[in-house]
Amino acid sequence: MVTIVKTTINRNFKILKIIGTASFIATLIVQNYLRTYGFHYTSETKYWLGILPNFLGALGICLALYSTHLIKIKHFKLSKNQSFIASFVIPIVGLTAWEFFQILANHPFDIDDIYMTIAGSIINGLFILTFENYKPQKRQTNRLY
Repeated sequence: MVTIVKTTINRNFKILKIIGTASFIATLIVQNYLRTYGFHYTSETKYWLGILPNFLGALGICLALYSTHLIKIKHFKLSKNQSFIASFVIPIVGLTAWEFFQILANHPFDIDDIYMTIAGSIINGLFILTFENYKPQKRQTNRLY
């Protein structure tokens, strides 16, 4: 029974890592390809391409922190609940601070980036709670003897 639970947890972490990696790759594609080459987009598409990296970045950072690093760092000695909260708060604080540093660099401040950061972190929380609480059902076989 213990090995089944362990493989389920490992499978759940693998799924979280895949989602996090996919969000990082999608962020790179949006920032370095779609926004850079500036295809003939409508203003609405440009708007979404402007805020999408914050959503995907928050999602990827949260999942990366939770699924790989926070539980394994021995100096912090965080429980699962503490690592969940930290993986939720760190991207919000970091990406929001980055948005405020944009003001110092004379770049435009965009409150929608902060909203998307918060949305990405909330969806991350839902992913983690879903995969942490998922336990496969035992198969019951009805045998007629």
